[in-house]
Amino acid sequence: MKFHFMLRGLDTSPESLKNITEKASESGFYSMLMTYHSRQEDFWIKSAKIIDDSIKMKMMIAIRTYAISPEYCAMMVAASNSLSKNKIVLNVVAGDLHKDETSVADAIDINDLIATSQDRVAYTTKWLDKFRSLDIIKNQIPEIVISGTSDKSINNLINYGDYGLAMLDYYTLGESKFPKDKGWMAATEIKIFKDNEDRDSFIKSKDASVLKWITYGSKEDVLNKLNEIEAFGVTDLLVSCDSNEGLEDLFLLVKEASSC
Repeated sequence: MKFHFMLRGLDTSPESLKNITEKASESGFYSMLMTYHSRQEDFWIKSAKIIDDSIKMKMMIAIRTYAISPEYCAMMVAASNSLSKNKIVLNVVAGDLHKDETSVADAIDINDLIATSQDRVAYTTKWLDKFRSLDIIKNQIPEIVISGTSDKSINNLINYGDYGLAMLDYYTLGESKFPKDKGWMAATEIKIFKDNEDRDSFIKSKDASVLKWITYGSKEDVLNKLNEIEAFGVTDLLVSCDSNEGLEDLFLLVKEASSC
């Protein structure tokens, strides 16, 4: 099982981002997800300061297809490859918006085409088809992660993607409809506790629906759960940490799990 790190809720200043990237790469992560939020700074620009041949890990760039043309995205991939070859993974996010975003209203002329989540998935199908056909990208198409579990998203995975991405409980509850010949990527937060009291307090503070996609416990408990997750058919695990303080334990855990 490959591990991917989700950059979420952490200090993302250029200095901190460089430090996190180096440590995540040294720990054995295959890629690091740079998330998308229209009210935050763009991570693809920031990653250009980090990408070089000393970093083994890839950068997984989250994009929303209505926000960037296939042509310009292909140009960005080609430019990234000129800095350090084959370091980009694209996480194609079609449907969901954050509550405080006005992305549909901020689009020009295509508002009616992207009004609903399913509209945006349909738009993404056309976008992916065009993206993969462009001459500048034909010989350097990056790995593509398709987020979403709707029938249209799964069709996009079948036709254009390499990995299907869903929350952990999509797999552990036996709901996965992803094709067997594609990578199954599960998103989970990892919480490592050194004593039972802290663990029990954490459990009480969370709703049961949230706990379904969090992997928590002692280091030994978490390592055992990772084996169970892999047994469900998950090939790739996208993990996050809710604070900079927990990063060292997380990186040590992944380093140990990757070497097994």
